[in-house]
Amino acid sequence: MTYDPVPLHRLEVPAPNELPFAIGSFDTIGPLSRAAFPHRHVFHEIVYVTSGRGTHVVDAVPWRLSPPNLCAVAPGQVHHWRGVSGLNGWVVLFTDDFLLEHPEDRETLRALRERPWLRPPRDEAVRLSALLREMDREYRGRGGGFVSVLQSYLHVLLVRASRLSGGGTTAPAAERTGGTARDFGRLLEESEAGRLSVRECAARLGVSVGHLNETSSGPPGAPRGSSCGGQGCWRPSGC
Repeated sequence: MTYDPVPLHRLEVPAPNELPFAIGSFDTIGPLSRAAFPHRHVFHEIVYVTSGRGTHVVDAVPWRLSPPNLCAVAPGQVHHWRGVSGLNGWVVLFTDDFLLEHPEDRETLRALRERPWLRPPRDEAVRLSALLREMDREYRGRGGGFVSVLQSYLHVLLVRASRLSGGGTTAPAAERTGGTARDFGRLLEESEAGRLSVRECAARLGVSVGHLNETSSGPPGAPRGSSCGGQGCWRPSGC
């Protein structure tokens, strides 16, 4: 069995909640909602932070908590919480299957991935908190037609998130991606003749394979798709 240095979490909810969806506070979702180690999911995760101090790291980019904050983490992205205290708010988990009623939400989620740390203004923060509380009540109450109601609420949440302007406390995108590329180059130089796969490099850097491919153009003179130390480092199939 191959060891995977970045744990992959699946959405497992106990019966009778066999829905590919879950919502709750950081406490009710469980300890993994505050995981301090880099990990990734096969599902989407939306976190709405209402209080706390520390940092949320997404694909090696640190975002300092300045509540309220809204963040969407896509399947495969690597993230973790660093040095947090007093972390509270809401966590929403769901798979692509839950988006069937609103397939356009997939495009919204892709756009949110480019703006992973949003800070809503006060009036919108109040509305988002009210919406999440209502989603939680609907999920717990499980009344007639609750699945379609939850799908509609999720659609509203994503649309409202997409309206927010990006905000955060980290460097501009160009500087962030340049830092990842430099770290990648140093990692290859320090390894044995650069004999690391994309997955191994991404794991050591604490980023997703997709992020590493997007932000690094490979070793000098090596086009995408070429090998790195003979290991197919730039081949997407190496994920």
